[in-house]
Amino acid sequence: MTATAPQAPGKLGQAVDANVMRGYLGALDSWLVARRSELDALDEAVRANNAQPLIGDVMLGLQLWQAIQNRFHRLLATWDGGRVLAPQLEQLSSLIWGRLDEPGSAGATGAGGMTLPEACRMSDALTAQLRSRLQLDPLGTEAVGRLRDVRATMERLRDQVALEPPDRASTSAAKLAELEARLVEINEKANRGGDIGGLLGPLESESARFERDLIVGGVMRRTSGAGGASEDPLGQLRADLIARGKQLEQMIAQIAPMVASPPVYAIPDVTALGPLPTDVQTRAEYEKRLQRVAVAMDHIDSAWAKALRESQITGHISPGDSSAMQTPPVPAPEPLPAAVTPPSNEPDASAGPEPEASVQATESGTTDTSGTAEEHGTKQTGPTEANEPTTPGADDAVGHADQLIKAVDDLLGDLDADLSALLVAARAGVRRWSATRKDS
Repeated sequence: MTATAPQAPGKLGQAVDANVMRGYLGALDSWLVARRSELDALDEAVRANNAQPLIGDVMLGLQLWQAIQNRFHRLLATWDGGRVLAPQLEQLSSLIWGRLDEPGSAGATGAGGMTLPEACRMSDALTAQLRSRLQLDPLGTEAVGRLRDVRATMERLRDQVALEPPDRASTSAAKLAELEARLVEINEKANRGGDIGGLLGPLESESARFERDLIVGGVMRRTSGAGGASEDPLGQLRADLIARGKQLEQMIAQIAPMVASPPVYAIPDVTALGPLPTDVQTRAEYEKRLQRVAVAMDHIDSAWAKALRESQITGHISPGDSSAMQTPPVPAPEPLPAAVTPPSNEPDASAGPEPEASVQATESGTTDTSGTAEEHGTKQTGPTEANEPTTPGADDAVGHADQLIKAVDDLLGDLDADLSALLVAARAGVRRWSATRKDS
């Protein structure tokens, strides 16, 4: 809130109260300090806006302030730290309510014919009028500082635009020209006495955002030029998704022949999104798109993994896998055991004496074909049945089964014995209990 002059004590020709005078001097001192700060800010605003018609009003305000300051010093000298009596109190009243013109300097102070309270009120009114014409806020300094900051921002923007690459220089220069035109319009409206409060805020926001985007873009370009593109998280995410897309293509090419019902999904092309943007708002939207691409790749990966597992479980082989569909060769049967070799015509010396029937047949020169055939048939059948192939491990399995059955039988026998013993013991207990009850 702007400073307001304190209420002056006493009246002309009447001594002031000492306690009231002490408070008045303290309030007047604070008001003088605040008013000088306001006048300095107003002077800076007038010079910044090149408001020539207001220079005279500012000079008048400074002259009034100087006249009030001089009278305040005389009041302090008369007050003498509170060591005053009735004559001094009357003199203080004269200094407050008397004219401010100094002898020999009429009109030089700009407060000719005015008393100290009138000069203070005049200063308040003049300061308020200057603030109104400059369209400053109630504090009198904020709008001036805001305009000064916007001008400084424009200078920094000019330096940043000069560093932009050729492909972006024209767009950045057009944006800067638009902001500068708006600033000029605001200054002209302020000089005409218009309200600039609703125009200054949006200009500040857009200027700050544009400066931030230019700085971020410059840093990213320098980082990329130095071979440090991976330091950008968004660039790293884009590179990872491109590499993952290639890995998915290779994986699908390898497992597609082994999947019965392959999923029908297209792998997203990250490069179709374009290069990395430099604008902060555009980067945020670009990051959302990359996140959606990552989700799509996760879905494709999961779908192919599920299809591959189902194909492995069902044992289905895709028609495209010709090697897997070939019928395995049937193994050749093992040769049967050789039959007993028929006896030769020459007698075997180690075989011992031949049977009687054989000797008689040999001596007579005739051979009993039927008997020989039966004997041969018997000899062929016996060895063939004995050498039939059996399943490996079958005898061991039967042996283990027999042992298991025997162990179960032994266990059941033990259980029967235990149960019988328990029943005997129970019957004996019941008999003893009955006998005891009868005796009692």
